[in-house]
Amino acid sequence: MNEDLKTGDSIPSMRVLAKNLKVAVITVQKAYENLQKDGFIETIHGKAVYISKNIELQKIETYKEVEI
Repeated sequence: MNEDLKTGDSIPSMRVLAKNLKVAVITVQKAYENLQKDGFIETIHGKAVYISKNIELQKIETYKEVEI
């Protein structure tokens, strides 16, 4: 939301992020699943995870939900 990440930026794999945060891979997996379900990220299996092309639309929708 603070625009540190831009559309198309890649984010760490689940295993790398879990190791860096010292949490279980299943925890990161669930977080990534929720982000993907909400349209914030796109996963290309076997390649990488990217910030969604629709992130601007998602930000607007999230702001609307927060305002309500």
